[in-house]
Amino acid sequence: MKKTTLFIILGIILLIPAYSGADITDPSPVNFYWANINWDYRDFGNYGTLNWIGGSQLRKGSGFRFECEIRTGGLLDNINDVTRIKVYNIVTKKHYLLNYEPFLWPRYGGIMDYWALIIQPSEWMFESNWRFILYYKGSDGHNHKQFLLTTPPKKVFPADIAHVTINRAGGSFEVSWSGIGPPSQIINYRVLVFDGADVIEDFHGDWEGGGTLTTGTYDTNSNKVTFIIPAMYGGEAYGLRLANSTFMNRSLYYMTLPPF
Repeated sequence: MKKTTLFIILGIILLIPAYSGADITDPSPVNFYWANINWDYRDFGNYGTLNWIGGSQLRKGSGFRFECEIRTGGLLDNINDVTRIKVYNIVTKKHYLLNYEPFLWPRYGGIMDYWALIIQPSEWMFESNWRFILYYKGSDGHNHKQFLLTTPPKKVFPADIAHVTINRAGGSFEVSWSGIGPPSQIINYRVLVFDGADVIEDFHGDWEGGGTLTTGTYDTNSNKVTFIIPAMYGGEAYGLRLANSTFMNRSLYYMTLPPF
């Protein structure tokens, strides 16, 4: 009789986590499509009234940025079942909640289910790893969580974008600025075109290979980056974001083009 009672008590104890609403830890981060931590600097140049930017992207100056994309799969059937995403530093135990900021990016297949947060940088943020934690309601009816460990960005910061010039050539704009060195595996340049919060063009340089979106060149002698932007993106209906990047850290410059 005593053994039977003991087994019943042990069974109840073992079943408590399953019925108490405790989060079930998934064996792998199957729903993190990617996650990133980096430093960036944002200068809004002649971006007008900033009507076309919002959420965490509106922050000016230096920022320490957490971001990730979540995709359905496994026990996550609907993106609306994500309850929260947070990051915490494994040494200091400080943590932050990310904001859901979905936007359209056609080159990547449509709506990107994107979470982000940009905060004021501090020295300690670069010193140890960060863990992303996804919490969601699974199709099995239970609450789940997934972990993804990420390293902090390097303390290497690209120079601010400077000497921006705009010229008209044929039926396009030539947008140029001072570079930070020849393009390589650690140095890159890029231009995005926004319509509202959505990315409608993602221009790359010829150093990244061919393709219809390849419009950028780098001149070693002048240390100048030049991108060809179609005339249709002139005027304040569209916004441009120029980028210098190194080790994933970025200097960003937001601007509008004049009417062609």
